Amino acid sequence: MWDRVVQIFEPDYYVSWEAVSEAVRDRSSFNLSEQSSITKVDVFPRKDDQFREAEFARRRRVTIGDFATWLVTAEDLVIVVDEYLAIRGSVARCACVVAR
Repeated sequence: MWDRVVQIFEPDYYVSWEAVSEAVRDRSSFNLSEQSSITKVDVFPRKDDQFREAEFARRRRVTIGDFATWLVTAEDLVIVVDEYLAIRGSVARCACVVAR
């Protein structure tokens, strides 16, 4: 099953089958690294809870040049980053300003 994820992104991206498998199993993240520009993309499999379902429903389709993808809203991203830092016991909590 995870082989398909790897196949979709290769050869343009480096993606580890082990990282994808662990991320889905642990509900954590994995990275895609674009080979030519050395661009890193963080991929977060959706967790199964009410907030994540609502977050997924609010996602927006974004097109940059000839590239189209789905992104969570800025507000949801702020909440997720703050939760992540709180769980990790970070001294420096996220202070984010969302400009429109």
